Amino acid sequence: KEGAHHILVHQAALDQFSQGTVHALPKNLPSSGHTPIWRERINRKKGILISDPSLLGMEMILTLFASDFSPEARILLIGIQSHTGEHKFFRDVEGFLEYFLGTDDKIVVGFNVLKFDIPLLLLKAQSSGRFREFFRKINYSNIMDLFTILTFRNKGVIKGLEYYVEQELGRKRDFLSDREILERIQRGESVEEEARKKLEAIKSL
Repeated sequence: KEGAHHILVHQAALDQFSQGTVHALPKNLPSSGHTPIWRERINRKKGILISDPSLLGMEMILTLFASDFSPEARILLIGIQSHTGEHKFFRDVEGFLEYFLGTDDKIVVGFNVLKFDIPLLLLKAQSSGRFREFFRKINYSNIMDLFTILTFRNKGVIKGLEYYVEQELGRKRDFLSDREILERIQRGESVEEEARKKLEAIKSL
């Protein structure tokens, strides 16, 4: 009965985050004996999402750099890779909103986007005249946060993007850490190429 309870609880949690609505991991992860089962189910749900013909060609990979994570944070750079492979970079929320609201992208993919990128974008977009449009589109988008998925697979152990590039792809990272990129931005250096590498790493995962 206890095992059945675990399955019911975590199936519900899995259904939630596969729809892009979970903002934190379940507190009680299943026992190690269940881990292969959940990996299989996660991968199956990911496969359904990506292979759905109605969603193909509508994904957008997102990364964001900010001075900090607070209501007073300054957006320093927003980078996206569209479904066509094109990279675009924005220095403010207004430019990003104009682009995002003008596309048909319905899947937002990123690493830790549910706890960092999207909350900050929503916060900073409140002063924009297009906030309601943005809020509505984000609410109807499918959000795939690789941080949430991979942390769940890793039994709740939190690791960074660099770790998963090495473990999942079997290669060393070829991009700078967020801290290194922020330091370059603060020195007035161009970081678009480094942001592009990060977007490509997320796409590969």
